[in-house]
Amino acid sequence: MSFPISFDERISAATTMVFGKVINQHCYKDGQGNINTINTISVDAWIKNGQRANELYVITVGGVLGNQAQVSFPAIQLQKGQRYFLMLEGNNLLLDDKTLRSTDPAKPQAFPYADAQGAWQYREGKFHDAFNGSPLTEKDLIDRLGEKGYKAVKPDGTAYIAREEAGRTGQTNDVTSFSPNPTDAGTIDANDFLTINGSGFGSSPGTVQFPNADNGGSTFIFPPNTTDYVSWTDNQIVVKVPTGSSTNAGSGNFLVNGVFSSPQPLTVRYSHISINSDFSGFPSATRQRYYLRNMDGLGGYVFSYNTNFTLNVPATAAFERALNTWRCSTGINWRTGGTTASGYADDNENVVFFDGSLPAGVLARATSRFSGSATGSCNLFNTVWWLEEIDVQVKSTGVTWQYGPALATGAQFDFETVVLHELGHAHGLGHRIAPGQLMHYTIANASNVRIPAEEEKQGGRDKIAYSTTPTCFNPSGSGTPMVASSLVGCTLPLTLVSFSGEAKRYGGELKWKTQNEVNTDRFEIQRSSNGADFTTIGIVRAGGNSSIEHTYAYVDGSMKPGLNYYRLKMIDKDGKLDYSATILLRLNAALASLVIYPNPVKSELQLTSTARSTLRLIDINGKLILVINVEPGLNKININNISDGFYYLRDELNGTTARLVISRK
Repeated sequence: MSFPISFDERISAATTMVFGKVINQHCYKDGQGNINTINTISVDAWIKNGQRANELYVITVGGVLGNQAQVSFPAIQLQKGQRYFLMLEGNNLLLDDKTLRSTDPAKPQAFPYADAQGAWQYREGKFHDAFNGSPLTEKDLIDRLGEKGYKAVKPDGTAYIAREEAGRTGQTNDVTSFSPNPTDAGTIDANDFLTINGSGFGSSPGTVQFPNADNGGSTFIFPPNTTDYVSWTDNQIVVKVPTGSSTNAGSGNFLVNGVFSSPQPLTVRYSHISINSDFSGFPSATRQRYYLRNMDGLGGYVFSYNTNFTLNVPATAAFERALNTWRCSTGINWRTGGTTASGYADDNENVVFFDGSLPAGVLARATSRFSGSATGSCNLFNTVWWLEEIDVQVKSTGVTWQYGPALATGAQFDFETVVLHELGHAHGLGHRIAPGQLMHYTIANASNVRIPAEEEKQGGRDKIAYSTTPTCFNPSGSGTPMVASSLVGCTLPLTLVSFSGEAKRYGGELKWKTQNEVNTDRFEIQRSSNGADFTTIGIVRAGGNSSIEHTYAYVDGSMKPGLNYYRLKMIDKDGKLDYSATILLRLNAALASLVIYPNPVKSELQLTSTARSTLRLIDINGKLILVINVEPGLNKININNISDGFYYLRDELNGTTARLVISRK
């Protein structure tokens, strides 16, 4: 997971800055066996530490090399053919491509500074910063850099003149419909492939671009393989919703040929990490799913703690809770055992450790390593790829961690939330565009998300479903199919699908869903003002023995202004009990007394409040649309310039949210 690094810090810390285009890519292994990608950059302009060179090399983490692959989250993946503004670290002589170094020693090989925040993609006439601020034209960016004393110079030493390119002119009438919606990314299930209907697409394949879930939709990504376009005609396209090496499509409006926009947003429920490879027998790179396997002889995978990690008892306890949350949610067969001196390396050990070398802005990183094999009838379209190894790195310096079980507040980052997110990647899930949910690409301080969303759990269960079935053969070194966890340690014979809440004007509205209730007696709703001392405030009786999903709700009418912590005490008829994760609701006196009218709204929004507050209008992709300063009494807000759709009014200081619909139909 990542957090923002300021523009000033990035340009100050970067050794080199350039404008350039990715013209070639290849993968290699460094001295620790990790797979990296070399991106050859054709330089348009040098901005900092300029050289008289037309090219340089940018290193990114992960890639596919023959029948081996590595995916690390988070880790920027540059797209061939795309232009970038790059802020780079120094020439790396430790993790570089030694073969390339021997043949081309003069050119630097460098990682982006702050990972994805060191590479601004050029799209629609502007450079897009994934984490900070609005996109900038090339001229505006050069002017901003000029204010800091930097000039853009061509490789020949002459001044670089900014390009002036028009942005995309949006057209929505040429894409008439698409299905299914919602769908899932990264799968090989034809039922998930997107069928797009319309006109003027062209008779030969063009491009379909999807919001990039790895930066919340600030940029777009393309399907990485030509084989991802299942069919293409002038009036219909069938395309696989893309995933790549650390790149995932997210919810939002997609584009056809960079011009035609979808008439409404596509919802991507979850994203499965996939391997894009031509191994073995494939004529070109093709999406292939991978399998979780029984690699430890006990049904799955065992994690070892690095010796530096075991010294932190609260950290190991938080990791164990996160591991158990996924195990009890999806049946994934994970356990911990033993210590090791190993770290981030291809060494056949699944290691959890603190790492001071993670890039700026990166809280933690999960690295998954894969192998592929084929034989006999499996030689074509049945190649077996499997997860061989997992490493989880956690930032050791420069972060104020809350290890729990208390919730993170103030400047703290919640350790359990972060490792739960990284274990989601280890489970096989990519990022989503879903602010406030576990697999969203970034996290704010004082944010606590200790239960995966139902869509994320379903993605995990779907992964387990095919990973526990036989493959056409068991490759050497791959073990056997995963054995689903016995759920020992999941105290109650029920599955808590979700537990959430929202602060309303009338109190705290709590909702939860369960599955597979057996012998369940009741739920006690407990509240705390400090996250430690809980009191039962209500009881809801269980629905009875059933494998179907049950939905429950409870309203706390005595909710107090400020912080309110809630948890469920789940009790069986025989007295066994367990607790849910704790959620935090903040009741803001201003929003508690705020009346929104009308809703849906057409042109003028009326807000009546008893107190002064600041609200932010945010769209479903988490993009800030409008800042509203609310005064006591009646406030009239003109929203004629805001598009129809679903939005949220959020008080950023207190964290409360109200839903708003804008519709002129």
